[in-house]
Amino acid sequence: MLLVSGCATKIKTYEGPEKLMQDIALIKCNPYVQVNGVDGNKSHRVSAGGGLWYRDCEISVLPGPHTFDVCFDESYSTGTMNVTRRCGQDIPVQIDAQAGRIYRIKYESKSGRWKPWIEDVTEEELAKIEEERRNQAAEKK
Repeated sequence: MLLVSGCATKIKTYEGPEKLMQDIALIKCNPYVQVNGVDGNKSHRVSAGGGLWYRDCEISVLPGPHTFDVCFDESYSTGTMNVTRRCGQDIPVQIDAQAGRIYRIKYESKSGRWKPWIEDVTEEELAKIEEERRNQAAEKK
């Protein structure tokens, strides 16, 4: 049994009790990513923030096809200057989510254009979890 935890904003997009990781797919967010809807449901919204305010998101979905309305917001303030840098409109990103997999919403912004995508990061995330377990075990010794 795999449990994924940490400081994250969590959204469950299905009805009923929490399910084990082996029965769902987990979608995480890179810094500055905003999810403004899942499968047309605009109440499923989360913003990951960025910099010191970065807080990963965890969106749990049942296996199958899903659409995420994605945007980004890299706006910041220096105290003397406000900089606004965000997308003009959401872009739908689709995925055929597989049970037990972990995905991450990523994007790049170049020359005034931006492109979001979803990448399977299961192996990378599981390696992080295992490293955290080893570090915690070493601290207890």
